Amino acid sequence: MSRQHSAIAAATLAPLALGLAAGQFSSVARGGTRATATAASGKTKIACAASLLACPEAGCAHEGSSDAVTNALKRAVPAGGNPRTLTLDDFKRLQDDEVAAFGDDKIEPDEAERTKGLHDLKVNGGRVSEGDLVQVVGYLVGKPHANSGESVNCKLTGATNNDFHLTLADDPASEEFSGIVVEMTPQARPKTWTLKRVVAAQKLERPVLVVGQLFYDNKHHVNDDPENPTGGDPKRFSLFEVHPVTQFFVCKTTDPCDPSHPADWTTLETASP
Repeated sequence: MSRQHSAIAAATLAPLALGLAAGQFSSVARGGTRATATAASGKTKIACAASLLACPEAGCAHEGSSDAVTNALKRAVPAGGNPRTLTLDDFKRLQDDEVAAFGDDKIEPDEAERTKGLHDLKVNGGRVSEGDLVQVVGYLVGKPHANSGESVNCKLTGATNNDFHLTLADDPASEEFSGIVVEMTPQARPKTWTLKRVVAAQKLERPVLVVGQLFYDNKHHVNDDPENPTGGDPKRFSLFEVHPVTQFFVCKTTDPCDPSHPADWTTLETASP
């Protein structure tokens, strides 16, 4: 990892949720019309709800299934308080430890297995669990985009009904293979968080600070080798994500910003008016 990591590793927990943008995270869901999504294979996915407002916590998954647990977690909002600062190195360590525990195969844990296997995980300076409020600094790389037709959002189409998929890396020139995924969910995403603004912030080539829930995406494989990419798996070196994102900040300068100093950061709306 590079220049940003030295600043992040030395940072303490940052009470940004209490200062710069308190109330930035909205819990109001927005609706949408019934739609279908066409997968890469050409098969049509039929929406299982008429709108996002009607989409249950389990999405299209059967209640009690592993997929239902995963979908519910993707939409869970972590408890407030001071987020734990993680570095991209921490995300690499978390991934390495999960591979050692579960192997490289996709896993389908039930709720109890997930709670046990993703609890009290070692990171630099402490421990974290899935569901904890965390924050991480990096640069936006790749192409920010809206997902489409996911079970968690009842297979609805359209950007307003789907997660925004963003990739963070330690350098603005990095490829997505060298990054982690963070996702803004439609159920709680402020209307002012638009893809247009995210792309504009990316063009500034400034560090961004992402706050939200630590989540493990058990539905995919790591895809970190540009020489041997795997189809159907997002490009990234860790399956640990920040998902959902609850706060999003942009550094005021191109120099490294300290996540423990709120004055170093501005909101997405201010950075990308």
